[in-house]
Amino acid sequence: MPVTTPRTLFISDLHLAEERPATTDRFARFLAEVAPGASALYILGDLFEYWVGDDGRELDFPARIANLL
Repeated sequence: MPVTTPRTLFISDLHLAEERPATTDRFARFLAEVAPGASALYILGDLFEYWVGDDGRELDFPARIANLL
């Protein structure tokens, strides 16, 4: 019986933004197809392109990404 080695994944500085849907789509595909086979996923750096203090920003987009995770 083959021995499987746990796989740890690292991603960094994706800067996800509604204005760049292709990047978000690739990340969603990564979460659906690659990440489930990993023993851990570490998200480093900036996950979102967001400046704390911006007025009027909706939280729908970050919530959508959180649901994918």
